Amino acid sequence: STILGIKNRGAKSEADSHRGRLGLMREQGIVSLLEICFISNISDLNKYNANKNALATKIAEIIIRYDSLI
Repeated sequence: STILGIKNRGAKSEADSHRGRLGLMREQGIVSLLEICFISNISDLNKYNANKNALATKIAEIIIRYDSLI
């Protein structure tokens, strides 16, 4: 949300998701589903398009940092 300049809607557990159960979350190990923005919101989409490289870099940094902890 900081990189894109959009509202941080916070982390939700699977139970708190709109669907309640996500097939993706049935996999073994640690699973995370990133919802970056709402592409139906033109403002979110424009901010994503303008900052997607910086966002991808930050996500990669976080994955690398987390992976080194396990």
